[in-house]
Amino acid sequence: MKIVRQVAVDLLVTLFILIVVLINTDVLNVILVIFTVVLLLARLSVLGNKEMHAKLAKKQPDVPPWFYHVLNGVNVVLLLAGKRWLLTVCWGLIWFLSWKTHQKTKEIKAARTRKQKPRR
Repeated sequence: MKIVRQVAVDLLVTLFILIVVLINTDVLNVILVIFTVVLLLARLSVLGNKEMHAKLAKKQPDVPPWFYHVLNGVNVVLLLAGKRWLLTVCWGLIWFLSWKTHQKTKEIKAARTRKQKPRR
């Protein structure tokens, strides 16, 4: 149940992107553009924030990272299929920034683990 709660928003976003691609209305497009810009800005702000990486390193998600890669890939493919070129580039950048954030978080976890191991 915990995993479902962790991925619910991401699944809803993917579903919303599918709906936007299938039902092309101005209102849905504007909502998707606003959400994409906000998410992109949030990812950019996290990338440069060392304190946020430290907090993320403490948090242990139950969802494997590959799941988010699959969802981001599906989002990019859906937007490509819908010929939303700018949104496709933005979601590709969001995907890259998510990966980069995950890599930095893994580095922090590894450094903490090395510090905590007792030396003999």
